[in-house]
Amino acid sequence: MSHFLGILYIPPSKQLTKETQLQVLGLWLLVQSLSFIVAGASVTALLVYDDLKATSFPVFMALVIVTNVSGALAALSTLAGTILIEREWYDGNISSSF
Repeated sequence: MSHFLGILYIPPSKQLTKETQLQVLGLWLLVQSLSFIVAGASVTALLVYDDLKATSFPVFMALVIVTNVSGALAALSTLAGTILIEREWYDGNISSSF
């Protein structure tokens, strides 16, 4: 079984190197941050334009869908990052000197 970590393809026989770990962590932080920013902006737009459902229903639905998708992506990104960090911590690859 192959593994896809973000946009990086990791074959099952290859272990993560330090550079790959840093790439995955950077990608994880980028996706998580951008997802939370997009979700926050769409929720803010929904709150500011409170009559949007009555005036422009397609825009309202688009904002609701963007909020749900970006929130789900942020939650999945958080879970993936937590799993990655805990796996590396358990394997002893992360220094515990802090």
